[in-house]
Amino acid sequence: MDEMINEQGVKNDLRKVLLVSIAAPPYTNPESLQFSKYLKYLVGGDLQLSMVTAKISDKSPGWRKVDNEYLPVMDQLEQIIKVPAYFNSRLSGALKRLYPGWFNTPDNERRFISGWKTVVRELEVRPDLIYSRSSPVSSTIMALKLHQYYQVPWVMHLSDPWTLSPFFELGGNAREYHLEMEMRCISSATKICFTSEEQIGLYRHHYPQFSNKFEWFPNVYDDSQIISPEPDFESRFTFVHTGNFYGKQRKPDSILEAISAAHKEQPALLADARFLFAGFQDNSITKRMSGYEQFGVEYIGPLTFQECNNLYKEASVLAVIDFNLPAEQAVFFLSKTLDYLSAGKPILTITPPGSTLYKVIHGRYGSCFAHDDIPGIKNYIIEMTRRYKAKDAVFSSPYQLEQKYSARVNSSRLSNLIHDLIDNN
Repeated sequence: MDEMINEQGVKNDLRKVLLVSIAAPPYTNPESLQFSKYLKYLVGGDLQLSMVTAKISDKSPGWRKVDNEYLPVMDQLEQIIKVPAYFNSRLSGALKRLYPGWFNTPDNERRFISGWKTVVRELEVRPDLIYSRSSPVSSTIMALKLHQYYQVPWVMHLSDPWTLSPFFELGGNAREYHLEMEMRCISSATKICFTSEEQIGLYRHHYPQFSNKFEWFPNVYDDSQIISPEPDFESRFTFVHTGNFYGKQRKPDSILEAISAAHKEQPALLADARFLFAGFQDNSITKRMSGYEQFGVEYIGPLTFQECNNLYKEASVLAVIDFNLPAEQAVFFLSKTLDYLSAGKPILTITPPGSTLYKVIHGRYGSCFAHDDIPGIKNYIIEMTRRYKAKDAVFSSPYQLEQKYSARVNSSRLSNLIHDLIDNN
């Protein structure tokens, strides 16, 4: 598989790329799904792809669900090396409490990094380039070690900010470790990819000397998953939210309060409306959500990728709840938003005005409201319920998708970048 023949009958050497990502098929956490969508359109081309990923215990998968949607893509890779990164929630919780400095250097997947020597021993074909994806940042640090060993170009993708994240709150030695590792990785990588322009702006401000390395590669929708909505107006009006809720970072309080207020204002209109929530969540949130069951709220638990897609077809409106942050810190491009876009349904987004999600969604794919704008969210719920009962056209043709978020388009862009870096090396 070292050569391929092009349309003119001329043999070309395949560029050999080593992919590094803890998150990969068949797991369906957000990072794994995004990597899978890029990978789907990279395989079968003129790149010879090998992968380093995590070997995850079936007994302790954490907040991971398995789905075979993208598993066939793995069969088209030249080689897959799985490094043990077993996760045990009880052990991790104890270590985090007892040895927080050790645990957070860098994260609960730290065992993955120590497997880089195993990769060197087992990898059958020397790479021309390394491409890594994070989070978690253990993927990045593994890639750094392989980059130092092979001395080839390295494309580092950061799905979320690292030390510049508003959720980076470590202190002491752990903080110093992360600051040092981020600088080392950014200075070493040939290119650094980010999912939003706002993230690039954040890193340009803090690392102006590396601005020429920064590239925009967004979260994407799978072109083959695009569907044309066919609303059944005889069925119940249904809001759907898929995604995890945990701690203080992600909570459904705003939409729950708005649902309650909408019911109190228009009880007859919303009598048969459903508000479905799927995903992992803390027990405290599940308990709170149960207090709204009288208003049509239902928690249906974690779902696989395919189960989510089936649920999207039932939905009238899809809901996204962003992190409640100041606008300048709300630079996260939540990956499920792209799955929503391919479903072709109106999107209700609860996000700070001016955030990354606000700039993508508002006025184009749906409507956005601040977390404390309970009256605005309430009015939107009432309006969309009324429009649904009136069989409004917004539910059958809400928008045209932008190609700049296409997996096919962005995988082609990534392939071109890889070719250029290898050819210029």
